[in-house]
Amino acid sequence: MNSIVLAFDKIRTDIYNWRVGQSWLVKLLMAFGFALLLGLFANIKILTPLSPVAFSLSTFGALLIGVVLGRRWGGVSVAIYAVMALIGLPVMTTATVGITFGYVIGFAAAALFIGYLVDHVIKSRKFAPLFLVMTVAAMVILLFGTIWMWLWIGGELSLWETLRLSAVPFIIPDLLKAIAAATLATIILPKK
Repeated sequence: MNSIVLAFDKIRTDIYNWRVGQSWLVKLLMAFGFALLLGLFANIKILTPLSPVAFSLSTFGALLIGVVLGRRWGGVSVAIYAVMALIGLPVMTTATVGITFGYVIGFAAAALFIGYLVDHVIKSRKFAPLFLVMTVAAMVILLFGTIWMWLWIGGELSLWETLRLSAVPFIIPDLLKAIAAATLATIILPKK
């Protein structure tokens, strides 16, 4: 049993080192691929009467981008995703960029934050710290989404009412996404 654990640890370390050691072109292609994956996750959605924003897997995708690609290339991946959204490709949960673009800005902040920590703070690669990091990142995404929505609608609603529409319905689903992302990250990240 111990040899299986050691073999698995070696595999995930080799994969991590492979990602780190690739050329900028390969990293750019991986960033583009994850931007497409984020677009796919955004289109897996459930509309809700609680908010003009649908429930989707895009937060889960943004959390994983930072883990898999690291800070720099995770940020590039979300930037590619943002450009795809701005030029009108169907990668957003909603049909247009508009009211939900603040979440995309939050995705970039989350990918940068998570990517930095998993690349530079080895102790953050265990479940409990990863869950904390993923939860903070998910709340940052909601914060950017709320601020953007409030600015987009021109302050017509109070900040509390905007928060009720843009963040409150997503807290529990985002905690579940943070658990799932932290679990997956715990499995794939080397511990050394």
